[in-house]
Amino acid sequence: MSSYSHGMYRSRNGLLFGVCRGIASYFDFSVFWFRVITVVAILCTGFFPLVVLYFVLALMMKKEPWY
Repeated sequence: MSSYSHGMYRSRNGLLFGVCRGIASYFDFSVFWFRVITVVAILCTGFFPLVVLYFVLALMMKKEPWY
């Protein structure tokens, strides 16, 4: 996956809405480690704030274009 110069996109190949893969691709970061950090952060915050943020991002981010 390559990052796009026009913004951040949800990945079409993600596990759950493609948010983590899209953000990791945008910042050129490992998807695995971004998912680990996300899960640990969700567990440490008691689920509510980051799970809501994740779904808001899933609704706001556009799907990556077909190239």
